[in-house]
Amino acid sequence: MNLCTNKKKVLSFDEFLIEYRGEFTRSRHLQMMIELKNENKIIGTEFSYGLNSYDGYAFVTIFLEESYRKKGYAPEATISFIEFLFKNFSLHKIYMDVYEFNKLSFHTLEKRGAVIEGVLKEHHIYNGQRHNLYRFAIYRKDSEQIYQSIISACQKLKPPCVD
Repeated sequence: MNLCTNKKKVLSFDEFLIEYRGEFTRSRHLQMMIELKNENKIIGTEFSYGLNSYDGYAFVTIFLEESYRKKGYAPEATISFIEFLFKNFSLHKIYMDVYEFNKLSFHTLEKRGAVIEGVLKEHHIYNGQRHNLYRFAIYRKDSEQIYQSIISACQKLKPPCVD
């Protein structure tokens, strides 16, 4: 079994557990694996972090194995996770940070109603160049509309297939 990590590589189960335990003691709030329903195959992970219970926000990130990207799995898994967070925690909004070179995620969030709340200029080095980081927010009050918009777009790609 291969497991994904926020360090953008695939780990063995033992390596994953070491990272998982270390990250949770620092900042992670909740983490879930992304599994293909019909194949019992882990294809990625997503987690919330930076939970602020008083002001009602958290951050969410997702990582998929490269061969499963651009197939609609990420939006479906992200919607399920965000929906779970809104149902089970008193959150006002959820943040997602997206680098400008991640055009698919950027355009999906922007086109489907997530709000850009900030830009961190030249925040990250990728392929030897500095890139901006965009902070998107999904507000609880807008979440159902955003889910429906993303689901509608994804259904054109494939039927639901992740847990």
